[in-house]
This record gives sequence, structure tokens and C-alpha cells, in this order.
Amino acid sequence: MPAKKGHRSTTRKRVTSKRSSTARSRQKPQAKATERRKARPARRAAKPSAAPLQPAKSPSPLDFMEITPSLAVRDVSRSRAFYQRLGFQVVTQLPPSGPPEWLRLQRDRVALLVWNQVIAAPEILTAIGQARGAGNAVRITVADVDRLAREFVDNGVHLHHRPETMPGGEREFSVLDPDGFVLEFVAHGRPATPPGELP
Repeated sequence: MPAKKGHRSTTRKRVTSKRSSTARSRQKPQAKATERRKARPARRAAKPSAAPLQPAKSPSPLDFMEITPSLAVRDVSRSRAFYQRLGFQVVTQLPPSGPPEWLRLQRDRVALLVWNQVIAAPEILTAIGQARGAGNAVRITVADVDRLAREFVDNGVHLHHRPETMPGGEREFSVLDPDGFVLEFVAHGRPATPPGELP
């Protein structure tokens, strides 16, 4: 029996509508899967395996940068020879040539200033004459007290106090420079080198 006019077009519309809805339903999971795949790298990037390096902190105007003892001595050349036996090197000398009047000496990250006492103001000269460094000491932290003490002895330096473990656990020793200034060398924690006999 022939179809009524308009029946075939209605059927086509229904079939087309079903096919298009089926196609859309198939495309949606694929689209969602594609979106998930695109989102995954972003999540992995948000959780890096290693923490990023932090930029070096620039010092503020109020940060303490360095402490450098300044020692007034009677003979700068004699002091230079002594501190060179301790492993210090001359970084700056004034005047640049001839007998020195002022030195900056350095070993690793520790620096000292040594200068001729005759250039000091009169009131400082009076104080120097009364007590040269009395009650004060230059205290230097090192990694291995016993090894350093042996190095000094091998270089002909007399130890004012031999290496000793203090009640707080620190191990230290001291030397006197030619003008009587005390330099204490201290290590914290267990000694890196077993203590040995010193001559």
C-alpha cells in the first residue's frame, strides 16, 4: 500500500534524528577523553619531581656582612711573618711597597687587620700601653682542631694552650701572636681527627 504523502519525509527525519543523536553520544565520550588527556600534562606540571631552585637572597641594608678583628701591633713585618705561619695570606698591604704599616690578612673566610700602633691616636696609644688585648681573644671556628694544631706546630708555632675538650663539648686550643693577642681555634661536636701526641 503506498505511503501517504509526507510519510516518507517524516520517517527520514526520525531516522536522521536517531543517527545524529547516536553520533553525538559517540562523540561525547571521545571529546571527554581528549579533554582528560589534555588536562593530564597540566596536572603533572603542577607537581614537579624536584623543588625549584630559590633565588639567592640579596642582603638587606641591616644585614651583618663580616666581622674583622683589627689589631694594633708594634712591628707589622714581624706580625706578617707570624700570621703567614698560621696559613694567612696578605690580601692588601699599605703602602704597597717598602715596610708595611697596614695589612689585611686572610685564610679561607677569616680575615684580620694588622696595623702599626704608632699611627694610632694618643688616647689609643695610652690604652694599648696599659693592657694589650687583656680579657679579649680572637675566636675562630674551624673544622678540625687537632689537625690544625699539628699544622701550626710543624710550622714552628708555639701553642699557648694545647687542644682540650671543654665542658660544653667544644674542642679548642690557642696561640699568642708576637704582641700577646690571643687567638683561639675552636671546633664544635666530635673531633674529626683522633687526638694525637704533640711535641
